Amino acid sequence: MGQIRVGDSIDPFDKRAYAWASAGQTGALEKEVQLEAGQQQVYSVALAVADSPLAAYGILAGAPAQRGQVSGSLKDPSGAAALHAALMVQIGETSLPAYPDAAGRISFSLPAGQYRARVVDLGRDHQERPFTVAAARATDLAIELAPASAIRFDVRDQAGGPSPCKVQFLGVGGTPTPNLGTESRARGADHQYQSPDGQFTQQLPPGRYLVRITRGIEHDLVEREVEVPPGRVLDFPATLRRSVDTAGWISTTTTPTPPPAATTTPTPTIG
Repeated sequence: MGQIRVGDSIDPFDKRAYAWASAGQTGALEKEVQLEAGQQQVYSVALAVADSPLAAYGILAGAPAQRGQVSGSLKDPSGAAALHAALMVQIGETSLPAYPDAAGRISFSLPAGQYRARVVDLGRDHQERPFTVAAARATDLAIELAPASAIRFDVRDQAGGPSPCKVQFLGVGGTPTPNLGTESRARGADHQYQSPDGQFTQQLPPGRYLVRITRGIEHDLVEREVEVPPGRVLDFPATLRRSVDTAGWISTTTTPTPPPAATTTPTPTIG
């Protein structure tokens, strides 16, 4: 972003980001510097840490007197926060995201100017909204989103208690297999969700899916095709039965001891 560099978390849902740029009169930060013996080069760096790349960028962009504060919310018609949504704001050739907090609130500052925001959230129609930022003034950007389509899971063991599980979502009948986020997130990768207790809700685009629930090789799997309607939450109760009883058993591997090296007795030479 010009002279400002921006970084996001590996998993955007961690909602931690940063921006950095050269400060003072040291000029642009160089990727490589060659120093002669006894030579030194001093840099002054400004570092901003915030809850989103857009918020971190806004702390360093432009002089404080030229920036305006933007505050608002991302919620559905019931008032529920769109926790996994991203407000994408176009700045030059790049779109930077702002993330809502647990209450759905968003807050960031930007240099005065005209902007366009696009709300992206899995399982909802995307929305676009232009907005204006005025220097030293506050701008309200409250956006009401359509209800999300999702599946609400209640996965239990055969005794009725909550059960850990892995859930896979496979698109069928022309529905694409969804990508639920980065591969390095805490709750799964790609089209999978891993839950410690089987009690969770996953937003999905409307369509037909094969839902596969597993819990290791000792438990039976559950498979079911479902139709996720637009703007509605589908309940999915399931029971994972433990069909292999391993009580009293342990599993281990051993490294075999190599056989002793072969020995030979040299044949005497008679001469």
